[in-house]
Amino acid sequence: MDLPGALLLTACPLLFVYAVVEAGGPGTSPWLSMAAVAGAAAAAIGFVKVEARSPNPMVRWRSSPTAPGCGRT
Repeated sequence: MDLPGALLLTACPLLFVYAVVEAGGPGTSPWLSMAAVAGAAAAAIGFVKVEARSPNPMVRWRSSPTAPGCGRT
């Protein structure tokens, strides 16, 4: 199981949704919303880096359209 990838994949949308929902609330600090968006971006970048090094990734990246198993013959 890819626990770091799963945690980052969960954190990214949660932080982004939190930032969007709380951004318009009365008495909400704009810095908190901006920090949540920055955290979501960092989680997304971290997810890509973790999955690139994982031996059993949750998302398989295709390096070229002619890669084996891509559906082209």
